[in-house]
Amino acid sequence: MFNNGRNKALEEKCLEVLSFFDYLPLEKFFLEIDPEFIEHNNHLTYEDLLTTLEKLQKSKKVIRKIDEGCPCFKRLFPKKSLLKRLKSFFKV
Repeated sequence: MFNNGRNKALEEKCLEVLSFFDYLPLEKFFLEIDPEFIEHNNHLTYEDLLTTLEKLQKSKKVIRKIDEGCPCFKRLFPKKSLLKRLKSFFKV
């Protein structure tokens, strides 16, 4: 397993690579990751990536769907808080 600093860097890179609009298959996800990031973090494994994507899915930052047997991921828009929605409702 990897420590919290590396975990945070991998989470940030995952969110950077994923799109808000289109689902990205796992194969294309590997192609989109910056080669310099992979060289700098060559200790990361496939299981680390899947664990990070699962953690992002649980925190509702990423959604997953299975398309033709391949997992695909898409980034979610952050939800507005109740206070922000009320402020925008009463703002005229």
